[in-house]
Amino acid sequence: GETPTVTDAHVYLGHIAGGAFVGGELELDHDGVRRAFETLAGKLGVRPERAAQGVLDVAQAAMRRAVGVMTMQRGQDPKRLPLVAFGGAGGLAAAALAESLDMQGALVPARPGVLSAWGMALADGIRDHVVTVLEPVERWSAAARARVLKQLAQRGKRELVADGHAASSIDFELALDLRYAGQSFEITLPEPGAVAGTGSSKGTKRSTRSTPAALAEAFHARHEALYGYRLDDRTVELVGLRARAIARHPLSVRHTPVAARPRSRAAPKSATLDTRFAWFGKRTRAAVIDRTALAPGHLVRGPALIEEFSGTTIVPPDWTARTTPGGHLWLSRS
Repeated sequence: GETPTVTDAHVYLGHIAGGAFVGGELELDHDGVRRAFETLAGKLGVRPERAAQGVLDVAQAAMRRAVGVMTMQRGQDPKRLPLVAFGGAGGLAAAALAESLDMQGALVPARPGVLSAWGMALADGIRDHVVTVLEPVERWSAAARARVLKQLAQRGKRELVADGHAASSIDFELALDLRYAGQSFEITLPEPGAVAGTGSSKGTKRSTRSTPAALAEAFHARHEALYGYRLDDRTVELVGLRARAIARHPLSVRHTPVAARPRSRAAPKSATLDTRFAWFGKRTRAAVIDRTALAPGHLVRGPALIEEFSGTTIVPPDWTARTTPGGHLWLSRS
């Protein structure tokens, strides 16, 4: 096609080179990209580099709005959070997006282009079962809730065992969906006294935390914490009972010990493949780094372009990239 894309903008500005993709099997049409931006620049009355940077600015603004939805609109300050940038293009936008939101830095995981697939391969087996109730919470005693939740949990367990998971690896999470009568959304709270791994409740007849009145109070308190107000005179409605059966993957991250932070040291000269000109507000010579040659503790100072099989990571001037114990890249301002 003739319409330039965000990826084309990175190609034109020197951030992406074709030779590193798919083991060198995929080349990029640099001439086509150049013609497309020269045409766009002519329409806008600017230099082609400015037109390409404008494309990236528009894309970054859209990403910044999305991060705002996930943080500020949920009461979180992005300045206190790291940005996790994955996917084949995550490393291209990570530093610029983190800087625009004044975030702590950005983490580009190992194998970023296949992270989702890797996560699916290591994901826990899960079965969720829900029963809709839509009745005032006082009509459901702890014992009544326990009976239904146990049935749902055992159903999930049978399905996971049928899928080949060991029964001993299965845990349970029991929860309740609650709302004020007339509300169009629910808040999910854990079932008080639930025992993980059994699909049952412990001491539901004796536990004061399990009574309908205590459950209603827990909902009032949670609603106030989330939205700033509570309606004590409004009926609390039990919308549904839910049970999640979970077969833990033996290689999931929760079983991986946390490694000590390695000593920071400069990346070896052998990790530098080449240099090339790239656009960082102006035409700048940047080091081209082979990510597979970086070990935990290695530090790369920008401007640099870190290439690998499934993606490219931009390290702008005045930024650094440090390799973590898990082989991830932590980008931060120098």
